[in-house]
Amino acid sequence: MPMGCRFATVKRLILLGLLAFTLAVLIPPATAQITLSSGGNNGSQNTSSTPWWDTNKARRCGRLWCSDVFLQGSSQVTFTVGLIPNPEESSQAAAQAIENRAKQVESIFNSIYSRLISLNTVEIPEKDVQFLRSKVFDLRESRLGYHSNPSNWPGTSPAPPNSRDSTTTAPEINQNNQESSSVERRTPTTSFRNAPQSAIRIISSPAPNLANVAADEIHPFTPNVEVGIQNNETVIFVPSQPSLGLAQQTIVTVNQADEIINGKPINLLAHEWRDRIQSSFDKALWGHELDRQHPWDRYYISGAFMVVALAIVTIMGLIRSFFYRRDRYLRQELKVLAQSITKDIEAESAESVRLASQEVSEFPELGPDRQGEEGQNGHGSPSKERNFPLYVPLADQVRDRVNHAWQNIGDLASSNLRRQTLLKQRRNLAVLMCWILLWLQISCIFIVGAFIVYVFPSTRPFTLLFIGQAMYFPLLWIGVTLIDKVCGIFVDGLLNNWAKEQQSYNEHSNRYTLRVMTYSPAIKGGISVLLTILGILGTIWLFGINPLVLASFGGVAFVLAFLGRNVVEDMLNGTLILWTDRYAIGDVVQIGDVFGLVENMNIYITQLRGPEGRLSTIPNGKISVVQNLTKDWSRAEFIVEIDQSSNVDKALNLIRVVSEQMREDPLWQEKILEPAAILGVDDIASKGIRLQVWIKTQAGQHWPVGREFRLRMKKAFELAGIALGAPQQRIVYHHHGQKSSHSNGKTDHSPGAIALGPNFPKEYN
Repeated sequence: MPMGCRFATVKRLILLGLLAFTLAVLIPPATAQITLSSGGNNGSQNTSSTPWWDTNKARRCGRLWCSDVFLQGSSQVTFTVGLIPNPEESSQAAAQAIENRAKQVESIFNSIYSRLISLNTVEIPEKDVQFLRSKVFDLRESRLGYHSNPSNWPGTSPAPPNSRDSTTTAPEINQNNQESSSVERRTPTTSFRNAPQSAIRIISSPAPNLANVAADEIHPFTPNVEVGIQNNETVIFVPSQPSLGLAQQTIVTVNQADEIINGKPINLLAHEWRDRIQSSFDKALWGHELDRQHPWDRYYISGAFMVVALAIVTIMGLIRSFFYRRDRYLRQELKVLAQSITKDIEAESAESVRLASQEVSEFPELGPDRQGEEGQNGHGSPSKERNFPLYVPLADQVRDRVNHAWQNIGDLASSNLRRQTLLKQRRNLAVLMCWILLWLQISCIFIVGAFIVYVFPSTRPFTLLFIGQAMYFPLLWIGVTLIDKVCGIFVDGLLNNWAKEQQSYNEHSNRYTLRVMTYSPAIKGGISVLLTILGILGTIWLFGINPLVLASFGGVAFVLAFLGRNVVEDMLNGTLILWTDRYAIGDVVQIGDVFGLVENMNIYITQLRGPEGRLSTIPNGKISVVQNLTKDWSRAEFIVEIDQSSNVDKALNLIRVVSEQMREDPLWQEKILEPAAILGVDDIASKGIRLQVWIKTQAGQHWPVGREFRLRMKKAFELAGIALGAPQQRIVYHHHGQKSSHSNGKTDHSPGAIALGPNFPKEYN
């Protein structure tokens, strides 16, 4: 089987494997398969389908379900209610039930608060305000009495409650507790003397929080909240208070699930919740009082936070712009370094050749023996017994300058590698600081947003949600960026150490520097993609997005994977190109009909810069056959056609002499790896005799070496009197009235025409 077919088969198998892996990860079995039966508890559904920003979103608490309750003006969870699910119901039904229970508690609280707010809009006489405050003071004293006398605490605990909440606005009276329903109240008689008897048996509070608060600090309209027994269940309710315009209303029922989740007995838990509810009423009323007297204060505070945030973000933006400019400068330096590595091979060599040629032209082109002959003969005609050196020794200062230039080129590989490592480390630091400052700017915006949300009571329940999820989001991506850059530094260090070790065997080769420049972006790009995927998954987890929502996009993922199969094919073929080292940045390659210098490449595309400056972009999936002209070593090919009348042996000996002189020249000896391979006579044609020579050079040095060798051979042939081959035309003219080979008597201008007459033909070249 051909190698291309094998690679195609392997790529198809890997593509199918990636598609199967994507489906297996994104689509749970219960969603990807056809459901044969409905109902029952789906163990795979452990989260609620409620949006993540809902403060009452249900969650698993062991085998129970629980939901948080946020009362008006509270930024923290007031309390958490629970639910013991029935074995026959689904997880989504249980989650919906506990969320409805939490929402119902908040709704009842808000309805009572709205009633108090409507009462607070009316001006209350001072005597009524004093009466309400005396009621609060008597309530405080009454509860302190309960706290100091444990004998007043209830001696019997309520019967085990049901697991469901039986919250109602008009509770029914238990016939078995008719006599106990008129238990003596421990509240002021002036407040409730004319109130109807409660349908709930009130139990006392062992340790109320408001007992430690001065009566003047409690809002006059703060309602009385009690704990009682209704239908053998512990309930928290607001008794009838005509002075506040409130009828008896149950707020929440404390059940066994609440006891399990909170880890406290029902009696103590109920009184703790009662104190929190009454404190929430007090805070909400004082907040409304502030809004009524200073309606614009909250907006002023929010504006101040926004100004501070704008100042901090602007300062961070200026610092980030500095690091961005630094990164852009370092990126440009790396680009110039990459261009110098690829261009120094040819451009600097050509420049050095031109420099040497200019300096040499200032001296005679004759050797010491030629100068002696010139003194004897008076002219520079060549001698048959002499050698044909092209150049006399250069002046010391010119030779030192050229040797120093080429010594720098010889040390280019190691110096470029060190400079490239330093520039990459600085750039990694600059990029890291840019990303950290960017996410800090986002964090600052979220923090100020959390403060603004906290300022307004209606949005205060979202404060923890805003901080807990929005703050972790920037921190997550700061961590991803930090890990990405640390991995990039680690990859650069490993590649540079590998390049130094390999380059120690070939000190004058830029190959390993080019491979580092090729592998480093590809490996770091792959790491960045992997970390980005992990960051997206972490973001999904932080936002609490339901996995079922992701599973619903399984079909979309399949379609995208099918449409993006060419991208996957490019990625796989690009990985194989890097793995097999077919070419690297800086190589000169021929891919199909496209020829040029590899200017940029990654696992998806390869960009070639052509001779005329055209930039060709080739998908890696379309690359099959690659001709690399500069990998490991190169070869300069010299082909010349000499005149048929020239001495072939003399020409071959001259080529050998010139090639040896060039190889011994300090200017070129490091560039030529082996003695020139003189192949001899390659062809004999009417134009002349073709001679061919191969010179093995360092990678990319075959262009300057070839140019210099052709220059030297041209001068050597001129000195030796060897003429180059040229197309020739022979004209044959016949005497004695003989006609040409054409019937019309015209001269035969065809090359190689031969006279057939008895006389010797006259030829004109």
